[in-house]
This record gives sequence, structure tokens and C-alpha cells, in this order.
Amino acid sequence: MAGFKSIFKEPQGGVMGGLATAVAVLFIYNNALPSSADIRAGNPNNTDLEAARKSAAIESCALVGLVFLITRDLNTFILSGATVAGVDYVAKHHNAYNSSTGRLDTSAGVDNTMPSNVYSLPDYSASGE
Repeated sequence: MAGFKSIFKEPQGGVMGGLATAVAVLFIYNNALPSSADIRAGNPNNTDLEAARKSAAIESCALVGLVFLITRDLNTFILSGATVAGVDYVAKHHNAYNSSTGRLDTSAGVDNTMPSNVYSLPDYSASGE
């Protein structure tokens, strides 16, 4: 494509741009979330941490997209995008970790209680059969 030409003359420039953007992504996550040890020590599936993680992910993706539009370099996009995916996965994993059991708590958002306006149907099966 003629209009899709990187501003960097050599691939090393794209790698350096990707690393610089990756550092900025790490800075965003570092300021938005507490340390990984604090996240793991807390209660699993904390909704405040999840909201902060989503906010950091949106900010980071916006930064990666903006840098890609400016540089038009795939090396920069791949390195910084992989950093966003990796850091976001680690933050989500730490938030799901239950420190008392040492396992992931996969019951996020699962509510096993019946709503107050729902009633079970009567048993219509024949008792003699």
C-alpha cells in the first residue's frame, strides 16, 4: 500500500517505538491498579478492581491505536498490543485468585439464589406410576 508507509526508516525504529509504547502501557496499568501482590491478597472478583482494569485497558488500547495511527508501523503495534494483552490478562488473573483456597474463583457473577418473583412449578407427576 502506498499510503501505509511507516515513519521509521528501519525496523529498529519500530521496535523502539513499540518498547516505548509498552512502557507507557505499563505506566497506565501501574497507576490505575494496586500492585499484583495486593490484588492477589484481596477478595476474588473485586468489582472495583475490575472497573479499574477495564478503564486501564481502554486507555492503553487508545494509546496503542493513536501511536499506530501516527507511526503506521506494524512492529510498534504488535509489541505494544501484546503488552496490553499480557498485562491485562495478568491483572484479570490476579483479580480472580482466591488467596484462602489458592485457586481461581470462577464463580464471578454467578448468583445461585432464586429471584423473589420466581416460584417453582408444582410436581404433576403421577405418584402411583
